[in-house]
Amino acid sequence: NFLGCERPDSLSAIAPVAGGLATYSCEEGVGVWLTHGIYDTTVLPSEGETALALWAGLNGCDETYVDIDPSPCVAYEGCARDTHWCPHTGGHEWPYFAGEAIWDFFAAQ
Repeated sequence: NFLGCERPDSLSAIAPVAGGLATYSCEEGVGVWLTHGIYDTTVLPSEGETALALWAGLNGCDETYVDIDPSPCVAYEGCARDTHWCPHTGGHEWPYFAGEAIWDFFAAQ
C-alpha cells in the first residue's frame, strides 16, 4: 500500500497481502489486487477493508463488483484502474491462491 501511495507514477499495480494503510496520504490510484484473511488477528480485516475503500475511491470504482477467478475474488466495476478484492477464510498467512492470482493480475496490467 505504501509503495502504491508513494510511487503511482512508477507502478502499474500493487498486490498487498494482509496489508494495512497506517497513515498514508494517497492522491492517485494504481491497479490493486488485495487479499486479507477474515480471521487475521495481526492486521485486522477492517484495515484491509479500509485499504480497499481507499483504492476503490481513488480508482473511481462503482460499488458493484463481479465474481472472478480465483474464488473468492471479486473485481469492482467502473474503475479507471483494475481493483480486485480477495477475502479468504484464513488468518495472517499467504493464501494458497495468491501467487498465481497476483502474477496473472500483474501480467494483465
